[in-house]
Amino acid sequence: MTLATKWKAAAAGLLTLALLGGSTASAYAAPGDVLNPQPNASEGGLFIFDGMTGDPISDPAHVFDRFDPIIGSGSPTELLGPILGTPANTTASTNAYTFIASEENVRANGVILWNTYTLAGLVGGQAKGANLTPGDSMFGNGTGVDGIFNNVGGTYYMGVAYTKNDGVTVDSAIYRTMTILANNKFTLAPVALEESVTPPTPVAPIEADLAANPGKQVANLVAPVVADATTLTIDAGVANANKTLNVGAYSTYTDLGTVTLDANGQGTVDASVFADNSAHTLVLWEADGTLVGFGTFQMNYVSVLTGSNPVTVDVTTSKKFELIAPAAGTIDLGDVRRNQTTSPVALGQFTVIDDRETKLGWNLNVSANDFVSGANTIGQIALGYNPVAVGALPGGISVGNAKVAGAGVFGTAFSGAAGSSTGEIGQAFNLDLTFKSPIDAPVGTYTSTVSLDLVSK
Repeated sequence: MTLATKWKAAAAGLLTLALLGGSTASAYAAPGDVLNPQPNASEGGLFIFDGMTGDPISDPAHVFDRFDPIIGSGSPTELLGPILGTPANTTASTNAYTFIASEENVRANGVILWNTYTLAGLVGGQAKGANLTPGDSMFGNGTGVDGIFNNVGGTYYMGVAYTKNDGVTVDSAIYRTMTILANNKFTLAPVALEESVTPPTPVAPIEADLAANPGKQVANLVAPVVADATTLTIDAGVANANKTLNVGAYSTYTDLGTVTLDANGQGTVDASVFADNSAHTLVLWEADGTLVGFGTFQMNYVSVLTGSNPVTVDVTTSKKFELIAPAAGTIDLGDVRRNQTTSPVALGQFTVIDDRETKLGWNLNVSANDFVSGANTIGQIALGYNPVAVGALPGGISVGNAKVAGAGVFGTAFSGAAGSSTGEIGQAFNLDLTFKSPIDAPVGTYTSTVSLDLVSK
C-alpha cells in the first residue's frame, strides 16, 4: 500500500504593536464649600429658587424680570434652607428684612438708606423662605424700586439682613450682586465657592543652602555605618522629636524619602541606593523646604563592592512562517489482512517554523483522501495517526490527539499558542501512520494522499 503526501501552509498578515509607557496625575484639592465672606462681603451664600415651581435657579446667565416670583435660601438644594449670615452677630437680632441697596448703604443705617425693603421676619431666630421679588417690595427711600430699574447698567446688592432697632441696625447681611438691564430685567452674580488648593511641592535645600548655614551641621547626625549595612541611623536631637522629615543626600542630590523620628529625635533611613564607600552629605528638611540639619556619612561595604554597566541587545527575527516537508515523498504502509490494522509507519520528520514578530499562534491540521485501487475505494477513515514531537517542546507548543485507524475524525495534530515561537530553527514533529482494512475490503493495492496544513491563528 502506498501513500502519497502533499504540503501547504496558510499564513496570516503581520501585526505591529507599539507599547507606550506613560503616567497619570490627579488634582490634589477638591472644590470647596461656599466662600464666606463672598467677594462682595456678603456673609455667606444666598441661593435663588423659582417661587412658582420651587426649583433652584443656578444658571449665572439667567435673566430675571422685575416681577418674577423668586425666593432666597441659604441652601442650594432646599427651598426653605435657613439663611444664617454670621450666627454670632444675630443672637440679638429682632427681625429680618429683604432689601435692595447700593454697596455703601447695605450696612450703614438699614431701612433708613436702603433703596427698597420688605419685612421678612424670623422663624426660630432664622430667616427662611425670603421673598426677593423686586416688584413686591413694600417700602423704599428716594425713587425706590422704580429708580433702581431706571438705572440701566447700575449694580446693587439684593438680599436679606438681620436687624434690630426697628431695622436701623444691621447685624448681618447676606446678598447677591444685582446688575440692572433694560426693560425691567436684571441678573445676579453667582455664589462664589472656595477655590481648590494644591499644596506647594517641597523643594530640597541646595548645597549653597548648606554652605550658608554652617550652624545646621550636626557632627554626629549619622552614626558610623555597620559593615555591609544599607541602613543609616540618624540622631537629629530631641528638638526634632516625633517629627517626620524629608531626607536626601549630596553631592548630586538623591531623594531618600522621609524619616519619622522617635521621642529622642532618632530614626533610620534606607541608603541601599549607594553602592560604594564614597563620602556623602545627609540633609534633613521640613516639607516647606526649611533646612533642619546636615552631616556627612559614608557606607561601609567590606564584603562585596558592586559596580554596574549598561548592557544592551537587539532581539531580531527571521520573520519565517513555514512547513518543511519530510524527505520521503511516498510511504508504504505494507500488507494487511481484512479487518486487521497495520503496524505504525513513520510519515517522516517534518518541521514547523514560526519566527514571526507577531507570534499569533498556529495549528497543524491533518487530512487524507479516500484509498483507491482501480474501481475499488476504501474511505479515508481507515487511516490512523499518532502525533509525535521530536525533542523537548518550547513553551506554548503542544501535541494534539491521535486518530485511531478505522474510526474518529481528522483534526489538529500540533499547535502553537499565541505568544509562542519556535525560533528560526523550528520544531520537528512526526506522525506514526496506521491503516485498518475493512472486513469486506476487495483485495488490491490502494493509494491515498495525506495532507498537512499549517494555518496561522
